[in-house]
Amino acid sequence: MHEFHGRFEGQAARIRVTSVTGHVFSTDFPGQYSNWEAVDPVDLFRAPTRKEPTSKFITHHLASEGKGADVLVLWLDCDREGENICFEVIDCMQQGFKSHTRILR
Repeated sequence: MHEFHGRFEGQAARIRVTSVTGHVFSTDFPGQYSNWEAVDPVDLFRAPTRKEPTSKFITHHLASEGKGADVLVLWLDCDREGENICFEVIDCMQQGFKSHTRILR
C-alpha cells in the first residue's frame, strides 16, 4: 500500500493506492458435485455455489483499506474479468465505507 497527498476533483486529498493479484474470491460447487463422473452435468445448472476468499490476507487488507473512504477508484482490466474483480473488491471494502462513499470504475 502506498499513501501520498495530492489533489482529487480540485480538493486536497490523502490518496491510498493498493493492488490485488487477480480474483479475490473463487467460486466452486459444494463437495457433493466435485466428482464429475458421478454428477449429471444438467444438475450443475441448479446446483448451489460457494464463494471462498483466495487469500484471507487480501480480503482483510481490503476491508481495512475501505474504512472511512470517501471515494473508491477502481482501475482494473477493461474486460469482463476485470469488471468481476471490481465487484469482488467492492464486496470486501463496502462494510467500512461512509454512507456517502462514491465508487468510480
